[in-house]
Amino acid sequence: MRFSKFIIPTIAIFFLNGCEFFDEMFNFDSQQERIINNIQFQKESDPKSVIVTSKCKYNKRASYIYYKTPSDIDYHNYYKKIDSLSSTPTKEKPFWDIRYVNKIYNYTNSNQLDELSKKISFSLPNNSNSTLFGTNYLLNSKDANLVTTKCEDGVITSKATLNLLDTPNQYIEYGGPQSSFKYIIKNSNLSKPWSSDKTGNLMIQASFNKPEYKRYEQNMGGTISFGFIIHNKKLNKYISYVIGVYAAGDAWLEERAKLHYDTSTGFIHVATTIDNGTWWSTKSPKSELSVRVKGTPEEIKNDRDFRHFFRVNITYNNIKAILRELKNNPPIEASGEDFGLNPEDWQVTSIFIQFELEEEGGNAILSTSFKGFEAYKSKLPL
Repeated sequence: MRFSKFIIPTIAIFFLNGCEFFDEMFNFDSQQERIINNIQFQKESDPKSVIVTSKCKYNKRASYIYYKTPSDIDYHNYYKKIDSLSSTPTKEKPFWDIRYVNKIYNYTNSNQLDELSKKISFSLPNNSNSTLFGTNYLLNSKDANLVTTKCEDGVITSKATLNLLDTPNQYIEYGGPQSSFKYIIKNSNLSKPWSSDKTGNLMIQASFNKPEYKRYEQNMGGTISFGFIIHNKKLNKYISYVIGVYAAGDAWLEERAKLHYDTSTGFIHVATTIDNGTWWSTKSPKSELSVRVKGTPEEIKNDRDFRHFFRVNITYNNIKAILRELKNNPPIEASGEDFGLNPEDWQVTSIFIQFELEEEGGNAILSTSFKGFEAYKSKLPL
């Protein structure tokens, strides 16, 4: 029997019953008076600098880091390990951060690779970018916990599947079984998107196929999200940002534009969506809105052309609004702590796409693929 657990909320309240598939999200931010109005966007042709590129020629083969349980993580060693994975726009070093599932194996060099790639409907050509990491369950089922990456049309393309039937029984205080496709950002001018002249913007984008969410019993759900972490070296403070792209089920409770404090890491957690009128982020006019999952898997069989494009901006004013909230209305656990009021003091340390499933309520499967995952620094949002 699975243990239920407390999870740091990441999106908002959903009241869904029966089969689940897709619908556009509501505007989740409850504090409407704080909406940032009169946003000026720059043109697509205006200058912007690449932070993360999806071009295969600049990406090394993806590696992975794996933890079976939260107690396996020694964060000092974790940061030491990922320090060697720092990326630059001409030498990207992507990796999968896989947590709280059964033991992961590297199938990249296996003679079973071709057979397995057919099983999971994700062809893996024999080139330097093809990887497949998964559990032993993969030998018997296409729905095993797995992550895989390849080069397709000159662009890095990836897929992840989370299956709660293929995870150990455990208590997880923060988060759930998850797989994150990550880039560690090398300290440079590119890692500092926000400027003292009150401009600056971090833009993240990718194209997705509609996810498959199979809910058994009353599973609480999960999310597929953009994310990044920023660090203020002067104050030695961290903020972890999660921006919901797809949300399934009822898992993400009571977010409502609140900030949360993780006592195990000392990080502030910010949760938002890609929507018009959100406070923590700025939706691109070119992007679809965040989507909630509610329907049947049969409806997604022909949706495999990556036609769902999502782009989100984190502007100077978005970061400023968070810092003001931390000063005026911080989480109780962070009361009295100083996070400063200057967005220009914060730099990006990592950027990622995260898959996560809540264990509470029964078993479930969450899976999809994405391509063109990129990040840019610009003066204004776009």
